[in-house]
Amino acid sequence: MHYLLTVFSFFLVAVSVRAANVEMLTPRVRSGEALLVKFDEAPRSVTFDGKAVLAFPYRTTWRAVLPLPLSAKIGTHRIVADFTGGARIERSIAVSKKIQKLIVLPPPPKLGMTAKEITQNLAVTNSAVRKNVEEVQDVTRFEEPFGLPLADNRKISSPFGEIRKIGEESITHLGTDFDAARGRAVAAINGGVVKSAYLDPIYGNSVIVDHGRGIYSLYLHLDSMKVKVGDMVKKGTLVGRVGDSGLASAPHLHLSIKIGGVSVDPLQFVSAFR
Repeated sequence: MHYLLTVFSFFLVAVSVRAANVEMLTPRVRSGEALLVKFDEAPRSVTFDGKAVLAFPYRTTWRAVLPLPLSAKIGTHRIVADFTGGARIERSIAVSKKIQKLIVLPPPPKLGMTAKEITQNLAVTNSAVRKNVEEVQDVTRFEEPFGLPLADNRKISSPFGEIRKIGEESITHLGTDFDAARGRAVAAINGGVVKSAYLDPIYGNSVIVDHGRGIYSLYLHLDSMKVKVGDMVKKGTLVGRVGDSGLASAPHLHLSIKIGGVSVDPLQFVSAFR
């Protein structure tokens, strides 16, 4: 009996001192990308450079998703996670500068606007979009990793962060453009609810899906929309078809991902979230 009590006591001590674990899913990250952190148990609090960050349950673990804008400070940042029982884990992460390609474009004739008018109208549109994707709901609407929206996602015509010079104006491309034929199916990249489905003068037929936790995906320049506001979608649900509506010179899909209102590189985010 004494032996069994000793073994049982040792087991309790071993369990109580089990160290929490924090894994950086993105050990190297650039401005304009998402920093993803995995916790093997629920953290009591998480901070990034001293600012509170919300962690959420995902499958059998927990995640924190931190969007880094293109203007993010270059250098070393610090993540601190506190756990019940007093454990504290600190991690440092180095953020490097994203190299942004510069291209020169003429104003699309179909719009009938000068370069100045395009940038002014784009600023108005982007302001409205930001207000639409700033809400962070305390709900997770997805249960699996994120995917890409087309059957063939290999043809990238314009990467995230590209700087487009139109006359004397400059526009930063806050999404990824996929070349595809008109009418090709566009699928939701994960589960969520349709926040908006509308016709925009710049982005054309536009669908915005709210995945919860402040994560939104935007599907722009669609030829047609196949969902409406309030529809629940799963990963792979048809949301629309490829087109060239709005400010587009040829059929393609513009995919944007915004986290807490901040635009991040869709390809990096989808690749890193697991």
